[in-house]
Amino acid sequence: MTGAKVGPAQVRFDDLALLTALDRVSDGAASSFVRRTDASLDAIRGRALSRWPVRTGKSLRSFDTQLRLVGDEIRNSLVNTATVPRWGSYVYKIRYSIFTRNERIALHRKRRQAQGWSPDAVTRSVFRLTAGWDRRGKRFPSKDETGKSPWILYVRRPAKQALKELLPDLQADINKLGRRA
Repeated sequence: MTGAKVGPAQVRFDDLALLTALDRVSDGAASSFVRRTDASLDAIRGRALSRWPVRTGKSLRSFDTQLRLVGDEIRNSLVNTATVPRWGSYVYKIRYSIFTRNERIALHRKRRQAQGWSPDAVTRSVFRLTAGWDRRGKRFPSKDETGKSPWILYVRRPAKQALKELLPDLQADINKLGRRA
């Protein structure tokens, strides 16, 4: 075939089969790493799912763990798989409102009074806001959450903390493997 462009050759491996082969060589260290990180990631996922803001409609709370062997690394990560066709993954675009519940109620009350609503109508209107959800189905953020990204609050920061806790054990396992060699 003349004139055809040939790209670089790619070889794909089955990650689980490769992990099994690594276990045979490393006395199960690879699977031990995956088990330990899976437990931490499952705890982070549970917390993130329970607090993740969703809009009513087609919004999703969708987190999966992703195990990949890349070069000389085993990567076990938590990924938000909710996507939309136009943007792809939108996890980084989500931000909490800058208003807490009380601030939103005060703002709502001022607007309605400025529009000339009667005191009873203002009270009924405010009552709908006091349930903790606004009319679009969004939960009011706490003072600590206002204006922040849920991804950072519920996934990235807890993952960094879990890594600090796991690191000494993982380093001890690597040292054991190094002594056997």
